[in-house]
Amino acid sequence: MFKQKSEQEVFGDKNNNSSKKPLFKKIIFSIIGAVLLAVIISLLPNLLGIFSEDIAPINDSDLRLQVVTVSNNENAYFDLMKLDDVIYFPKEKKQIISDMIEGKVWDGEFAEEQISKNMQAYDYFSDASLKQKYQDPSWAKPENVTLGTELPPISNWYQMSQLSALRALYFTKQGMDKKAIDEALKSVIIGQKILESQVPMIEYVTAIEMKRIGLETLQKIITSSDLDSENLK
Repeated sequence: MFKQKSEQEVFGDKNNNSSKKPLFKKIIFSIIGAVLLAVIISLLPNLLGIFSEDIAPINDSDLRLQVVTVSNNENAYFDLMKLDDVIYFPKEKKQIISDMIEGKVWDGEFAEEQISKNMQAYDYFSDASLKQKYQDPSWAKPENVTLGTELPPISNWYQMSQLSALRALYFTKQGMDKKAIDEALKSVIIGQKILESQVPMIEYVTAIEMKRIGLETLQKIITSSDLDSENLK
């Protein structure tokens, strides 16, 4: 009636216990190995430094934008900013103005109307051309420039170059070549001042276009001018 207990039940499964011990040792050794590997990797740069030296820090000071200070009285920026309040440039007429300065058509009465309505703007543009330098104050200190830094109304400046070219061509058609050349040069001078300054790409590209308008207008004036070489120089 009594069932005799087997030897395995009395003394336990010796094989099972013995199989667990190697597995436990493997886990311990794996953890120790991982810790040692992490320590070696962290110390590797220092160990390599024993056999080699880092090169001296590169001097990149000439590549960094420098702080530029231009007094307000000598900065063409402030004269150009005044254009925003006075410039007259009807959007519906921009193609006519463009065609006229490119020499495709000419309407004397229209030119006179545009010139008469922009006399104050011409004065500000002239003042800007006489200033020593151009510097956008927002970009004078590079460390202050952010993605939110506002841009000036540069579209007005481009339009003003077109109006200046229109006025220059009007002068030359009236036989006033000297005044025509002086007027066309203003866009070239102002554009160059902007190119020489520290400005964002959009202002730089606008300045290139301003110079282009002025130079192409000069070319038209000079090819039809009766001025002698001394005056042209």
